[in-house]
Amino acid sequence: MSDAITNLGGGGLDSPWLANLSTCLSYACSFLCTLIGGPLINKIGIKWSCFIAAVAMPLHGSAFYVDSKYDVDWFLLLGNVRRLPSIESNPSTC
Repeated sequence: MSDAITNLGGGGLDSPWLANLSTCLSYACSFLCTLIGGPLINKIGIKWSCFIAAVAMPLHGSAFYVDSKYDVDWFLLLGNVRRLPSIESNPSTC
């Protein structure tokens, strides 16, 4: 879903630097969650992991809206760091 928002211009990104930085942060956080996601999900449980992912997922879409409407760049970067460990980041827990 985030690729659709980004690639269809829903973000209204006026600078390629910001788009590249947010994508870089997204992939870096995905890498870190791959390393620590499994043990952390085992520690906090699947229910809380799904809850954290459900709370954090709308931040990404709303960050694009806030960036295009109010020109706030920091929220877009924060929205891409939202990749907390969830079921989708570690499919071996399913």
